[in-house]
Amino acid sequence: MKLEELIFKETGVRAFSHDGGLVYMVNRQEYVKIFRALKRVSRAYTVSRSVRGRRYKFYTEKGKIIMDVAEMMPSNIRKREPDYMVIIREVAE
Repeated sequence: MKLEELIFKETGVRAFSHDGGLVYMVNRQEYVKIFRALKRVSRAYTVSRSVRGRRYKFYTEKGKIIMDVAEMMPSNIRKREPDYMVIIREVAE
């Protein structure tokens, strides 16, 4: 199963850009669902944090999946939680 199909099946969210990887604009619940789906298909993962956001590396049998997460402040000021921009790329080892 392709990565995009797997995430759509788990979360119901479609990627809106494909050129630099799969790009999603999601809220916190959808971000966690994407994370859990990738965690399920991988054997191990690592996390690194920076000023820009977080980078998760999921290690699979075929290679690795890199997931970059950046917080975006919502356009609606009254909304308490930030939105997340999630970029997912597959890298062959």
